[in-house]
Amino acid sequence: PGPAVTKNSQPSTEDLTENTFAAFADFDSSPTKAWMIEHRNDPEYAGAYELGFAKRPMYELYDLSKDPYEVDNVAGQTDYEAIQKQLEKQLTDELKRVKDPRMSEDPPFEHSPFTDVRQATPGQAKKKKGKAQQ
Repeated sequence: PGPAVTKNSQPSTEDLTENTFAAFADFDSSPTKAWMIEHRNDPEYAGAYELGFAKRPMYELYDLSKDPYEVDNVAGQTDYEAIQKQLEKQLTDELKRVKDPRMSEDPPFEHSPFTDVRQATPGQAKKKKGKAQQ
C-alpha cells in the first residue's frame, strides 16, 4: 500500500483518483476525493476535509429548520438535551425490538471478517479504470 494520509504525506493523485483503497477505503476513488485530500491543509478547505473524512462524533443532531445542510452539530447543547435523549431512547428501543446484532453482548462486527484490513492489489485499480472507460 501507498503512504497513509498524514499532515505531510499522501498517496499519489493517480492512486487517490483510481484506487479506492489508497486512502479512506469507505469512500470511492475519484478526482474529488483526490482534490479534497490534496487540499486538506489549506485553511480555506480544511473544514470541508474534516466534514468529509474526519471521524464522526459519538452523537450528531441537527436542527434542520435552522441548519438544512446539517453542518452545525447541536448534540450536547442544553437547548437540545431533551430531544437528544428522546431520540436516543427511541433508537435504542427500535434496535432492541428488531434484535439488531449491535445491541448484543458480543457484536459480531467487532470480530473477523469485519475487522480484517483489506489491501487492494495492483490489478484492482487497473480493472476499475478499464471499466470506467468502457
